Amino acid sequence: MLRMLFSILIAGLLFIQSPALELNPAIQPILPEEFSKIRPGFTDAERLFLAQNPTIRVGIDPNRVPFGFLSQDGQFKGLSSDILGLISSVTNLKLIPVVSKSWQEANERLMRGELHFLEGLMYTPQRARDHLLTRPYFQSPVVLFSNKLNTPYLNMMDLNSKKVSVVQGYGSNDLMKLDWPKIQQVVFDNTLMALRAVAQAEVVAHPASLTLGNFLIAEHNLFNLHVAGETPYSIDLCMGVSKHYPLLHGIVQKTLDTLNDQYKEKLRQKWLHPGALTQTATEESNKKSPVFLLLGVSIIILLIYQFITIQKLKSQKTQ
Repeated sequence: MLRMLFSILIAGLLFIQSPALELNPAIQPILPEEFSKIRPGFTDAERLFLAQNPTIRVGIDPNRVPFGFLSQDGQFKGLSSDILGLISSVTNLKLIPVVSKSWQEANERLMRGELHFLEGLMYTPQRARDHLLTRPYFQSPVVLFSNKLNTPYLNMMDLNSKKVSVVQGYGSNDLMKLDWPKIQQVVFDNTLMALRAVAQAEVVAHPASLTLGNFLIAEHNLFNLHVAGETPYSIDLCMGVSKHYPLLHGIVQKTLDTLNDQYKEKLRQKWLHPGALTQTATEESNKKSPVFLLLGVSIIILLIYQFITIQKLKSQKTQ
């Protein structure tokens, strides 16, 4: 009886855990109250496209906390995710996030039309030629983060022949190569790793979004870093739509045009304040509490079963 009960509990545990194995569930539609009566003026051709293409494949970058990242249950989260959720709700499109192995692979898939669009694409002249870019939905100046003690002040000329950490695939890398070819770029997978390289004196500085850099410094206690100087660049995040789907570009742009400054500020307050990641992790932990409760009960029952088995063996030896 106990063995059967234990088997049932283990099966239940596996059943509860199984959704976490799904890597790319669809983006959850989000429609804030202030947008409930707003509907973009889509053309007849755009409405026909929506009817004929109910599912859209969106390339995402899960290494741009807090703009975009994968939660423990495989959901795409972050500021960009909320904007995609709004697009999904307004257009009734099912948006499927797709993670590529690299920025180069994602770019090639977009060029071939295998992806409908990429989120969080920084504007560069080359990308504007390759894809159909929307107007930026998020902007932030790029500044130089460095060690407070070693480099109290920096400008771009100071970085000539110096090592600077950059994030793979970021548009500002190409611009910096053109403008400052003598700077040695050391590539990292994400902004946090690039900032830590500065904190550990592996490189002199890291050019990053002022908003994102300050967020990560506060979130991860990198208090030996500071803003040491300005750059001529800015982070202008766009949606990059494949040229295979020109009608989709108009649809996405019209939806983004409904974003007002008040809603953008709400997103900043939600995702770009210190403690945002801690809050998200706590919410996910609360969701997983039934799993750990069931696991605890299962372990207790197993111990009881083992205790009874040992007592039976002792009794048989005594007889």
